[in-house]
Amino acid sequence: VERGGEDAVFTLSKPDLSALGVADGVGGWAEDGIDAAAYSRGFMRACQEAIESTDGSEGVLPGLEPAAIVPWH
Repeated sequence: VERGGEDAVFTLSKPDLSALGVADGVGGWAEDGIDAAAYSRGFMRACQEAIESTDGSEGVLPGLEPAAIVPWH
């Protein structure tokens, strides 16, 4: 079975904040019925949206908390 394309990336540039996110999808998860591509892309989308919603004054980590609880599947 050929697999690939499980990875995802985002870049964000705001006047006061820049961010780069990389998710390395775990292709082996397919054996457990998990779509690694959907998971990594959904996670990066949630991270980007969370960071976009912050002003950056407290860093980006507080902004990422909502991304950790988003259901990606």
